Amino acid sequence: MKIKIIVVLLLVITIATNAQDFEQAKKYLKLASSLIDNQDYNRAIAYINDAKEILSKSKRKQEVYWLGFADELMGKYFLRIGDYKLARDYYQKAYEKYSKVISQPDGSPFVMKDIMSKIDGDSFGSSKSLVLTSKKEYDAFVKTLGAGNLDYDYVAIINCNLKDVPFFIQQMKNLKVLILSDNKIRDLSFSNLPSGLQYLDISNNGIRNFYGSMGNFKDLKYFIVKNNSFGSLPNNLDHLKQLEVLDLRGNDKIPFNSVKSILQNLNSTLILHDEFVPIKGQTATDEEE
Repeated sequence: MKIKIIVVLLLVITIATNAQDFEQAKKYLKLASSLIDNQDYNRAIAYINDAKEILSKSKRKQEVYWLGFADELMGKYFLRIGDYKLARDYYQKAYEKYSKVISQPDGSPFVMKDIMSKIDGDSFGSSKSLVLTSKKEYDAFVKTLGAGNLDYDYVAIINCNLKDVPFFIQQMKNLKVLILSDNKIRDLSFSNLPSGLQYLDISNNGIRNFYGSMGNFKDLKYFIVKNNSFGSLPNNLDHLKQLEVLDLRGNDKIPFNSVKSILQNLNSTLILHDEFVPIKGQTATDEEE
């Protein structure tokens, strides 16, 4: 009899603890939403990750819904910073989760589809944006260069089989956002990029070497360089005091001492590594574990 009572008590305690954790996760996500609205992205991402860690322990409908909300917030974040590709990816994830638990035709799944359709139609894009997502589109654009100007502030050239930074990029003096992800750039020279960039995404390229210095990129706030093959960080990366997010995920050749140095010199920057987990304050011992 005593054993049964103990088992029941443990079950009650477990249920109560799970309920408290669930409510805490909801609070994290609501707070993250407000932080994104206030452009406090570093703290917002941290709260989203904390919430997802709690919610991923269960597959009940209410947890699935709030995991969808977490993906929606990530989509909102990437939309705010101009990364429409990642924004759409996260809205798609949110749509899939919402669809599992919401059946009404005008509910959250409908809203997610509406946002994705606007992204696909470039409704969120700048009037001075250029988006190319295939080699065919890229080649066609290059042929028309002589007929137009290069007054773009947002450029995304994705999956176009690029082996180098396009020759015309350096001429874009007003360029603020540059996305060259999912290409085949193996060696990157920073001298080929305009120094006024605020957002640079060169992920998924297999980059092995960086040439030149990043010291002139004083306005750079987001440097997305995940999933490449380099073993040394760019020169003078630690000079970028305006940098808010540095995404190093998927680069396992970088020595920890290099990352540690960046953490110390850019202590207000959110460093991302391994499945979008912040490693700010991590030690060599932590990494080995």
